[in-house]
Amino acid sequence: MEGTPEMEPRDQIPVEELPESERPKAVPPTSPTPARVHERVREHHGYRSLFWPIMLIGAGVVILLANLNLLQINPASLWRLWPLLLIVAGIDILFSRRFPALGALLGLAVVGGTIGLLLIAPERSESLLGIPQPLEPQTSRFSEPLDGAEAAEITLELRPGPTTIRALDDSAMLFEAEVTHVFPVEYTVSGGRTREIFLGSRPGPQSYNFEPGFLNDLEWDVAINPDVALDLTVMASVGSTEMDLSQMNLDRLDFTGSVGSTEISLPGTAFDLDVTTSTGETLIDIADGADVRGEVTLSVGRTEIDTGRSTVLDVDITSSTGSLVMALGEDSESTIDLTGSVGENRLTLAEGAALDLEFSGSTGDLIVEAPRGSAIRVIIESDGVGDVQLPPDLIQTAHGDGDKGTWETDGFARADRQIVIRVRSISVGDVIVRYR
Repeated sequence: MEGTPEMEPRDQIPVEELPESERPKAVPPTSPTPARVHERVREHHGYRSLFWPIMLIGAGVVILLANLNLLQINPASLWRLWPLLLIVAGIDILFSRRFPALGALLGLAVVGGTIGLLLIAPERSESLLGIPQPLEPQTSRFSEPLDGAEAAEITLELRPGPTTIRALDDSAMLFEAEVTHVFPVEYTVSGGRTREIFLGSRPGPQSYNFEPGFLNDLEWDVAINPDVALDLTVMASVGSTEMDLSQMNLDRLDFTGSVGSTEISLPGTAFDLDVTTSTGETLIDIADGADVRGEVTLSVGRTEIDTGRSTVLDVDITSSTGSLVMALGEDSESTIDLTGSVGENRLTLAEGAALDLEFSGSTGDLIVEAPRGSAIRVIIESDGVGDVQLPPDLIQTAHGDGDKGTWETDGFARADRQIVIRVRSISVGDVIVRYR
């Protein structure tokens, strides 16, 4: 109508201006159902595969059966299966969300297949996996008649097991050996009057499988004619080595040890000596009247060197982390160049023993014990952290910085049997000279 004001549409009126009865009602938010909550939690955390729980249970079952002696397990055989474990785990990650039962089936298949493979028989399962069978020790015997031989150059390349080298009782034979071994043994002989013999074990590139405690069944027993001139080279492995060469006509001994104790008895003749030890105790006994020249290199372990009466010794000794104990016999003459590192170096001289010692050390002590009344001269050329302890009757004849200097007993220059100790260098260790 003309003159009537227009009415504002109701949907454009602010809510606050509407009557209370006409205002829209607020709809309360709907809470999710328990099923939807479970679905969201499951989507958040992802599907829990049964593959790894079954694998852990299966590993426990296999170990239990092995402890009950119902299964024989070779760790090397199982280790070769580890790529299969990666493949199966990858399949589980890819498809187990879509197929929930797949993880359980894969775990059961791996555990069941492993147990089945082990139940076939240890020998067949290892052959299927390319694992060599455990090596059984076998005994081999080797011999060489004398047949006019006047000298022998013998090389022994030993493998694990205790070793005994001794004089041969049968004068008609040059060489005999009985070896209980697992590795193949090589034996060669050549030459005429000077016979060359090689006996050794050289494992090839293939892998080997050993039963626990197999070292206890191995042994090297070697016997050599004591009348021929002998040039002997021994390369030892794991195990004790006992060499009784005291009755041999020895020209040269070259010994290299590995792990295990070593005991060497040497004759009272003139010969060259080259000894290198690794880990283990070493005892070297030199008979009366010997004339020995060479080198001794020591590593880890205690080493004892005993010289007999009237021996002549001219050696270079290098000692690493082990201790060295030397007993020099009556009327012996020793020229020793000793290089020590960590460990005590102790030399004890009998009555009438003469010594010319040059010492270079690090953190180990040098201790020289001489009979009372000996003619002694001590020359200190290095000033280290350690102490220098000398008998009170030694007179200082030359002075230097710190502990450097020269000390000697009264009448030293006129003595027939002299003890000369020259310390070229020392770091932390002490130098101790005292009377027995």
